[in-house]
Amino acid sequence: ANELATANGYTQKTKVLTGVTVTQDNALYKLTVTWANPQWTATGGSIGPAAGAFILDDTVANDPLVQYIDFGGDKTEPDGGVFTITNPKFEIATDQ
Repeated sequence: ANELATANGYTQKTKVLTGVTVTQDNALYKLTVTWANPQWTATGGSIGPAAGAFILDDTVANDPLVQYIDFGGDKTEPDGGVFTITNPKFEIATDQ
């Protein structure tokens, strides 16, 4: 209900995260998943304001939430700029 409208270079539910990297840190007992920085170029107006972004798993029914990235406040990219989510990642604890 609060997703940005499709406009000005942003299109709802079309960005696919690429460049996935999975690393395991046995010393810290964690697994980290990272992706390449997703980007949208603002054209014909600004993109935003947006307070955060959702990473969803669209490979299973109901597109469950994987992670919410809180931007720490509303972010807006002006016309001609590139809205970038920098270093998206999540970490999970692992067993020894």
